[in-house]
Amino acid sequence: MTAGGASANPVELLSNPRMQDLITHLKADFDMVVLDCPPFLPISDARILTGLADRFLMVVRCGKTTHRSTELAFKHLDRNKLIGLVFNDVKPMIFNTQYHHRYYHYGKGVHFPYARAKMTHRPKTYLERN
Repeated sequence: MTAGGASANPVELLSNPRMQDLITHLKADFDMVVLDCPPFLPISDARILTGLADRFLMVVRCGKTTHRSTELAFKHLDRNKLIGLVFNDVKPMIFNTQYHHRYYHYGKGVHFPYARAKMTHRPKTYLERN
């Protein structure tokens, strides 16, 4: 469902009892209703929508969302409704970007003492069987 056109007063529309009726109707028809909200602090839309929601997932953007604004958001939110936090736009760390070369030989007894004995022949795949 799309939001539709821009409104002169979106807070008034979201605060309208018809919005609560819409959410209730959608919950009856669907297993899950996902509301995508704007940032929490600068705009009051998200505060209204998290009030209507049973649960919410907070998204924090690395390098953009300040620690202070995250703390302020947590002061105003009901933490019992929080199901998790997504920390997105994180740059990969230098030392954690690749697997060690031995991971590609998993299962061969040469590198891993806990693996089975080294196989002398490769078993046939489903397509190779007669």
